[in-house]
Amino acid sequence: MSYFGAFTQDDNQQTFQILVGDPTTITLQSWGFAGGTNAAGSVIPAGGFATVLSLFDPSGLLVTSDTGGTAPDGCTPRNIDEATGFCLDAYVSESVLTSGSWTAVLTEFDNTANGPALADGFTQDGAGNFNNGFQLFYTFQRTGNWAVDINDGYTPEPAAAWLTLAGLGFLARYRRRRKE
Repeated sequence: MSYFGAFTQDDNQQTFQILVGDPTTITLQSWGFAGGTNAAGSVIPAGGFATVLSLFDPSGLLVTSDTGGTAPDGCTPRNIDEATGFCLDAYVSESVLTSGSWTAVLTEFDNTANGPALADGFTQDGAGNFNNGFQLFYTFQRTGNWAVDINDGYTPEPAAAWLTLAGLGFLARYRRRRKE
């Protein structure tokens, strides 16, 4: 799934719910900082803020987070922003064994999780424009634009696939009867 939007203040947060039924790998990747082509095939322009992606398990405990890479060797799979030379899009890939509703949270760097639980909040909660309105290192002016891909490795259950095929068969028969 590909998502995009824009923050209006540095302390904004975007939350995503990820339903997991069977063991899988959840992969999260932001594209707004250095840009690139997302999973939906859309070209995302560079210029957004430096991102943080945090992943919480169904009980609300922080499993992992990422704040970007170190150019050039630590960037992969992140792109390097031409204007700054940094690769500050976040990337998380985590094998999960617990079913339930996982939570991913997108924030701007340096708004990281306070503690081991989602309920503990984030370091910049209520701080407004703590980066002077999307400035990076008080030097590079960025925008509030963001883009995130989420791949939870979901594969439809065989029963769901059969129901879909049965529905398509019914639709084909219905159309044939209407033509007669």
